[in-house]
Amino acid sequence: MKNGGEDFGSEIVRLVYATYDSLKIGGKPQGHEWTVLSAVVEERDGSNQVIVLTTGTKCIGTKALSPQGFVVNDCHAEILSRRGFILYLMEQLQICKEDPDHDTIFERKSGSERYCLKEGIRYHLYISQSPCGYASEYFEEGAKRKAIEISNAKIRSSKRRCLDNHIAEESTHRTGAKFENGNSIHLSTKPGRGDPSRSYSCSDKLCMYNHLGYQGGLLANLIEPIFMTSITISGSWDEQRMREALFDRVCSSEDSSNSTCPILYHFTSPSPLSAEEVVKHLDGRKLAASGSSLVWIYPDHHETLISGKGVRLGTNVKKEIQKKNASIICPSSLLSRYLSILSDKVDSCLIWNLKQNSTTYQKLKCRLFAEWKRKDRSLLDY
Repeated sequence: MKNGGEDFGSEIVRLVYATYDSLKIGGKPQGHEWTVLSAVVEERDGSNQVIVLTTGTKCIGTKALSPQGFVVNDCHAEILSRRGFILYLMEQLQICKEDPDHDTIFERKSGSERYCLKEGIRYHLYISQSPCGYASEYFEEGAKRKAIEISNAKIRSSKRRCLDNHIAEESTHRTGAKFENGNSIHLSTKPGRGDPSRSYSCSDKLCMYNHLGYQGGLLANLIEPIFMTSITISGSWDEQRMREALFDRVCSSEDSSNSTCPILYHFTSPSPLSAEEVVKHLDGRKLAASGSSLVWIYPDHHETLISGKGVRLGTNVKKEIQKKNASIICPSSLLSRYLSILSDKVDSCLIWNLKQNSTTYQKLKCRLFAEWKRKDRSLLDY
């Protein structure tokens, strides 16, 4: 665990916000709005570059799920970053397969049809506040703290409550994540606004990625697992709890994924996009969570999503969602991109069947995350 100061985590923070400030695109919060920012940084031979940058705080409810895969179910920033990272990996892999001499991140694994990262390439994740769920649930024995000082994870899931400066007396710092009864690794779902959500918390999802890889089930058919070397998180959070949340709570002596807990960098200053900072400059306006999500992927992909709907800005959400309204990182779009990479025809193009083909990935997922409730098959038949 690294803390503050002039360390690698500080460099990551500076790079991410410099990139964010340089982007002249839509989707950024208005002056009275707060949001969460996340990014993936690529390190090549000691040089760092932001390749994915996203914002967002919302997820959709059960009724809004798309059986065609046209909707992004979870628009929390760190989950959008991971989806953007998958698109980036797919594009790099397609270039590598079409032109092996092209300068990409991949190379053919010796003696195998699979691909792996070239030597010297590493990835680092940034999150502007503690991930919702387990990471943001920690005990404070008799502590009294101003509500404004409580980690933004609490504000993030509090159904857009306005901050005030009253003194909070409570023994536990909580987010709105709803813990499921009877599971040993404390899985929780994100709160819905009336319509309950099926999305697991960001803590749970990041924990799974840190054990199985960030490439996902589809790319697991083609490439070796890709893990984050480090994760930098801004703001207030408990260090022991964070490590447990993102890795240790499902650590197994039988874990054959070759995963290791990423280095955790604690950048103690709050994000300038956080509610804690935005509330200082409201000028009489009411604090609100941003309703938009910015998605930017190197070199030139960018779009704005309606964060609580999971579709591109401008979509008439009262009508049935069409493919033309779908995000470039929605399940359907990523499936189409994946199929374009394959050189041979497949027996079935259904995403369910394609994911099950990655047997090593699926077996490890079932063993380490046996209590993880799988999506309804009807939502994976596209």
